[in-house]
Amino acid sequence: MTAVRPDPAAGTLRLELGGGLGEVTLRPGVVDGRVTLTVTGAVVLGRAAPPETTARIERRLAGRAPRGAYPLALRATSARVTADGLRVTLDGGRARLPRAGQAA
Repeated sequence: MTAVRPDPAAGTLRLELGGGLGEVTLRPGVVDGRVTLTVTGAVVLGRAAPPETTARIERRLAGRAPRGAYPLALRATSARVTADGLRVTLDGGRARLPRAGQAA
C-alpha cells in the first residue's frame, strides 16, 4: 500500500497499491462491536477487477483482522470516514485494569 485517500462524501477509503498498479475501495462499518472493512471496488492496471479478485482481496483483509475482543471490554459503536482518515468511536464498561508492570 502506497497511499490511503479518504472520501468522506462516499464514506469510503481508497487504498493505492504498488505505486499506482491498483486501487481498492473500502467501506468501513461496525458489526457486533468490531470495525469491519468491506471491499466495494478494485482496479488493477487501470481496469475494474473481476468479482472473484475483489472477493479474494476481501478474504485476505479479513484474514489479517485481529481475532477476539478488543482490550478492556471496548466495543466499536461507529466508524466514519473523515477528511483526515477514519474516525472510530469506542464504548466501554467496567474493565479490570492490570497493575503497573503486568501484561494486559
